[in-house]
Amino acid sequence: MYATESGSKHLHADGNYHIPFRSLYSRNVNNLMFAGRNISATHVAFGTTRVMATCAVIGEAAGASAALCVKHRKTPRDIYRGHMTELQQHLLRQDATIIGVANRDERDLARSASVIASSELSELAVTTP
Repeated sequence: MYATESGSKHLHADGNYHIPFRSLYSRNVNNLMFAGRNISATHVAFGTTRVMATCAVIGEAAGASAALCVKHRKTPRDIYRGHMTELQQHLLRQDATIIGVANRDERDLARSASVIASSELSELAVTTP
């Protein structure tokens, strides 16, 4: 708004990107977490983080991390520092998608599932009017 340079200087991510877990907790209140539209983000990031489906999965991550805070008697910052793998694996078990993170749950039967088909479609029938 008060820039001395001309024009906007926005960088746009190419494709999908993560919302950092660190944006969900307060930097100066130990037990305060945010979810949805009030997370810590720049005005540029708000364009995508304010989408309702994104708000919902942010809330899911905040809720799961709050449960880990209670379980381990830790703050959200402690969860980030020492329990991120546990949080990510929990979210993956709940059918969340985390780009670049593999499901390592040995009890998850989907990891060893195979799919077969009794037939296959070789071409689509297209009708013209």
